Amino acid sequence: MAYSVPDESELKDVVLVDLDTTGVSTAQPFAGYEVATRTGKVFQLVKFDSSGVAAVAGAPAVWQKTSTAFVVTADVSDGGSYAFAGVFCAVIEDGKYGYIQKKGECTAKVSSGVSAGDPLYVANDGYFDTATEGTHHIVAYAKTAASSGEATVVLI
Repeated sequence: MAYSVPDESELKDVVLVDLDTTGVSTAQPFAGYEVATRTGKVFQLVKFDSSGVAAVAGAPAVWQKTSTAFVVTADVSDGGSYAFAGVFCAVIEDGKYGYIQKKGECTAKVSSGVSAGDPLYVANDGYFDTATEGTHHIVAYAKTAASSGEATVVLI
C-alpha cells in the first residue's frame, strides 16, 4: 500500500486552530508542544509573561528568566537578545498560553532601515534590527525590505 502525505491544508492540529487567539488559560496539549509544517515552519506553545511589555503579532519573543519552563516575554531586558525564542503569532494576554513561530518564513516587526538580505537580531522590545556579524546574535534574515515597520523574514 502506498502512503501519501496530505496537503498542508488537510493537516488539522491544535496549533493551526489557535495561532491567532489571544491565548488560553490551560496549555493544550502541553506547554512546550511543537509542531512543524512541511514548509519548514516550526511553532511552539508557550506561556506569556508580559513583564510590562505587551505581546504584539510579529514581534520577537524571548525566554523569560524564570524557573518555570516555556515562559516567554516581549521584554528584552528580562531575557536578553541571546534568549531569542521566536516571533509572536498573535497578541497573547498576560499569563495565558499561545503560539510563537520558531523557524521558517513569517512577517515580523523590523526597524525602518532593514533591507532584503540583512541579518537580523533582537534589538529592542518589539522589533528586529540589522545585525553586525560577529557582534550580534543573528536569529533571522530579511527576505524583503522594511515597509511600514514590517518585513518578510526567515527565522533560523
